[in-house]
Amino acid sequence: MKISCSARKGWQYHIRDWLDFFRSHAKIHSNFQYDYEDIDHVFGQVEGTTTLWGGRIADDINLTKVDLYWLYDKNIGLKLPLTNKFITKEQYEESKPFLKRYYRKGNAIITSTDKLAEYIKEDFPDYEIEASCIQDIVDTKKLEKKISLKCYDTIVLPIHMNDDIKFLKSIKNKEKIRLFLNVECSYSCPKKICYGVTSQVNLGNKKNMMCSFYDLGLERKFYKDHINWNDFYFDKSKFEKIGITKYKLVPPWENQQRTALMYKKHRIKIFPNENFKKRIKNLNKEVFFILSTARCRSSWFGNLFTYKDSFCYKEELRYIANWDEFIDRIEKRPEKYVGFADPELLHFIETLYDLFPDAKYAFLERDRNDAELSLATVVEKEYQNVDIVKAKFDRWDKDTKKFKKIVKEYTYLHWQNMDDAKAIETVWKYILPNSKFDRDRWQLLASLKVKTTIAGVPFKINHKTCMAPYFDFKKLYLTK
Repeated sequence: MKISCSARKGWQYHIRDWLDFFRSHAKIHSNFQYDYEDIDHVFGQVEGTTTLWGGRIADDINLTKVDLYWLYDKNIGLKLPLTNKFITKEQYEESKPFLKRYYRKGNAIITSTDKLAEYIKEDFPDYEIEASCIQDIVDTKKLEKKISLKCYDTIVLPIHMNDDIKFLKSIKNKEKIRLFLNVECSYSCPKKICYGVTSQVNLGNKKNMMCSFYDLGLERKFYKDHINWNDFYFDKSKFEKIGITKYKLVPPWENQQRTALMYKKHRIKIFPNENFKKRIKNLNKEVFFILSTARCRSSWFGNLFTYKDSFCYKEELRYIANWDEFIDRIEKRPEKYVGFADPELLHFIETLYDLFPDAKYAFLERDRNDAELSLATVVEKEYQNVDIVKAKFDRWDKDTKKFKKIVKEYTYLHWQNMDDAKAIETVWKYILPNSKFDRDRWQLLASLKVKTTIAGVPFKINHKTCMAPYFDFKKLYLTK
């Protein structure tokens, strides 16, 4: 048995600890165990410049020099994922210094094109060459053609081919086959457009990624919501019985597996149905949204704008399970003006603005360091971690940039002006143009400083079903 392990990790994590995490996870959740001597390669991005990178956007280093020497000491090879789908001879020639840098017996190259495989086999014969699953080898004809080229030492089949036992049994050169032992989102993906787009991003021809789920809204090929895909492993013994000896493991880590995309229950939350859009058209309300990161007084503004013919929900996503329930909240209020003040709603800005392009938007902003430190003092102890809070604000930063890019008209208020009556009045007149600014009400509330919202009041939060991601980064990954 030989296992190839992904090293898609932060550079600061030593590869030994990363592989120990892999081994422990498999020991607990699968029917097999393995040790360092069972690992033939570790794959990820290393130091150096090349346009041949593919699979993931080449914007970080996974394996440091320290990692590599530890791997070599354990007789574990480095495997470079050079799976860019758009390879030219010129690119290859420019990448030769990079290839020479890591050239040693036992190291390997993953490629998605036969041309690159041929180039490397000719000039760097000691590199083992592996055909990526991106090549989508799904039948005997394609497989035999790859083998006939005599370029590939190993051929990785797409994950869904694990389910075609009849095909696996029919393969003559089983010693060349490598199968996934766990899963990521490609398992049920109907159109893997990300591979080509990633290649273009790494070449500098495109700036943004595309996904068949987020950008095309395509249904998955199948749904099995009863399975915990993060902890799922195939039955390795089934493959061993038919002669398969090489395997591949991806990180059992959500931001790498992206298994959240594979659940029907999550799709319902992300993509409002057509009936929902019809309900919006029939609303006889003036809808508004007060968006911000945490610790920007959104609760205070929710209070301010609950006045006479206006009602503003405060952090209501903690009680809402889907977009249908969201519109329920608007429909049931008798007031003409109905709004939401909710930092978690900023994570949904793309979907929100698509659904409510004519709504009024107010954006509250505070210097990040101040907001981050403030949040760290009030969250539950399990989240009082610098890295966790930072990761949450990293996402809020991205959503803030997206907000400012796509929302055509909005009013803005910075933290330092939140005690200024004129600044507050400007926001008031924008959201409630037909309601006179009540200065006495502002004076009443000005001295009312809301330290925090009590999470479980008036209702207990169901973190599994509510739309608000909070620190559930698996759920957060799904929002857009």
